Amino acid sequence: MSRRKRLSAVDCIRAAAIISMILYHGFWDLCSLGFLQGGLIGSLSAVIWQRSIAFTFIAVSGFCFSLGKKPIKNGIILFLLGAGISAATAVFMPQNIILFGILTFLGSAALVTALLDFTLKKISPYIGLILSLVLFVLAFDINAGHIAGLPLPAALYTNCITAFFGFPPRDFFSVDYFPLFPWLFLYLAGYYLFKLCKRSNLLRFLRKPDIRPLTFIGRHSLVIYLAHQPIIYGILCLIPRL
Repeated sequence: MSRRKRLSAVDCIRAAAIISMILYHGFWDLCSLGFLQGGLIGSLSAVIWQRSIAFTFIAVSGFCFSLGKKPIKNGIILFLLGAGISAATAVFMPQNIILFGILTFLGSAALVTALLDFTLKKISPYIGLILSLVLFVLAFDINAGHIAGLPLPAALYTNCITAFFGFPPRDFFSVDYFPLFPWLFLYLAGYYLFKLCKRSNLLRFLRKPDIRPLTFIGRHSLVIYLAHQPIIYGILCLIPRL
């Protein structure tokens, strides 16, 4: 998409999420390396902070799905990058392994949405948006064995394959875990929000404001995501030696 046609407001929202993520991961690294009290990582405020970042990234990614020219190619690239991060953490940081992290999810969601796009487009954006949000809320605790407050069969939660879909076994561990469900519903909510904005001729309002530093960060969010954590962690590891 050319600069003139980019939705600058969306780039700014993505940039705000990236900046918040960098700060959060800096906070997480400070705790994990002993610079701050480790218990702060699991505090309610830290969980809310982390969830706000994830919610924004996933909803914005779903919103931008229809803007991409090669969703299947993009989905494969994101999935492979996520697999690469999983392999790297398994080898170099097994205590902080990442299985089915955010990039793996975004790649999977893009592929699923691309395959279902023809059918999804037949659903009214109003109905699609409401239905996606309702399903997301109902399925939010599916990883913990519940859906809409009702327990699910333990047989669903057996191995890494079921964990990919949102049914992790009891011994499953990942410091960054975003399975297909319930997060696909939030992704689809973003997908239908875009359709709704397009139908209502609201996209023109998202081309401003064009805040250059933020739009730059938003356009290069993937590169920043891949680079920021090794840089932060490396700097913090060097501090005791200086």
